[in-house]
Amino acid sequence: MKTTTKVHGVATVALATCLGVLGCRDDSATIPRGEPSAGTSRTGHTVIDVNQGRVDPQGKLKGVRVAILATDGFEQSELVDPRQAYADQGATTTVISPKDGTIQGWRYDEKGDLVRVDLLLRDAKPGEFDALELPGGVINSDRLRLEPDAATFVEAFALAGKPIAAICHGLWTMIDADVVRDRTVTSWPSLRADLANAGAVWVNEAVVEDRNFVTSRKPDDIPAFNGKATALFARAKAGKPAIGGGPAGTDEPDKSGAP
Repeated sequence: MKTTTKVHGVATVALATCLGVLGCRDDSATIPRGEPSAGTSRTGHTVIDVNQGRVDPQGKLKGVRVAILATDGFEQSELVDPRQAYADQGATTTVISPKDGTIQGWRYDEKGDLVRVDLLLRDAKPGEFDALELPGGVINSDRLRLEPDAATFVEAFALAGKPIAAICHGLWTMIDADVVRDRTVTSWPSLRADLANAGAVWVNEAVVEDRNFVTSRKPDDIPAFNGKATALFARAKAGKPAIGGGPAGTDEPDKSGAP
């Protein structure tokens, strides 16, 4: 796996704080919420979970296992809303993180709610999942760049040709995994140069599908993102012809060695 130049976490978070841009949002953003289930942690913070009352066990994603890779500082809507959308269609979602317990969400530049971690990154096996979700958030994505296991985890999905859905700053981890070369993607605009340097073709569109990748720019795009990602995950479940794999998009078998 090739290594790209990484942004130092402290510098990035400090700069983002000064600019007031810790998440990914337009000031005019109005995102339809999925009414997730909420509980309370021992610290009194709200813990957001899947609303099981909305789940269709026989939905188009029945049997699909979706890994969601995130840590503290994720943009809340970019994790919670897609997760609920996948669960609504019968998918099993697993939140994976380098830290245990709960992870802190952000709503743009303010702290939001917590999400419970289901599995530590060091214990996660790509072969046990069918698809991968990468939410954004500057702090979340920058911290994941300091975790070598995160890039390795993402790379395994790409090499196996499994679907990856990433939004906003979530593509930073894909850059470090060197899986965007010769792919057409979109992201939060500030990642445009990073993605170009990694060999990707960046376009300013709400949602872009390129073989086994679905990418979006920001929370405003979540409805379109959810629709494309759900459809891609469903096609993969149905065993459609090769949807692409490998860093350069070659239709290669899984060489990741993942169990």
